[in-house]
Amino acid sequence: MKRIISVLLTFFILLVVMLPVSAKSSVELKLTDTTVYAGDEFELKIFISDNSKLSGAVIDLQYDVSMLEFVSAQKGAIIDDDAMVSIKNTSDKVRFTYMSPGASITSEGTLLSVKFKALENAEGQSSVKLVIPSAGDFVSENLEKIPYSVKNSIVKIINNTKVNVETTESTTSETTAEQEISSTTESTTINYQNNENNNNDNIKIVIGVMAVGI
Repeated sequence: MKRIISVLLTFFILLVVMLPVSAKSSVELKLTDTTVYAGDEFELKIFISDNSKLSGAVIDLQYDVSMLEFVSAQKGAIIDDDAMVSIKNTSDKVRFTYMSPGASITSEGTLLSVKFKALENAEGQSSVKLVIPSAGDFVSENLEKIPYSVKNSIVKIINNTKVNVETTESTTSETTAEQEISSTTESTTINYQNNENNNNDNIKIVIGVMAVGI
């Protein structure tokens, strides 16, 4: 009997401990996908879901320097003017640091807007990733860790220069093929005319021989 009571008590304690954790909903951070042309500037925004109660965060925006170039960044409208914000670009990432001990974020909206430029020689897809260095870098005003989920961005880059080059090469190839066909047709026509002339000459020779024989 004592063993059964001990097992039930242990189960109850575990249930009490786990309930606050399971009650916490996951905050969603996401970047939208976009399609741009090589050489153009574009903007990506970090969106946060409703009622996050976020009061402190360190968020890295990692990007491919072989395809994208950082231009500028600014905090989103839902961040209070009294909050401490730092935005720093390094070799391959933009680090956004936010702290507001007095007021947490309760509404959905934009945390950060970042402007990039697609490089002139870029083409294809490039992933821009949201990374929170550690769980302690995403907390509420009571410094409690906030569970979160992340949606990264896919940037599709279209290179008009390469498309035009391929089109030009294709057009040139078609033109060359047409010229070769035309040249072959002209050569065939000339050969046919030469053969026709030779046949006429042969007929004239045969008629001349016959006339002499007569």
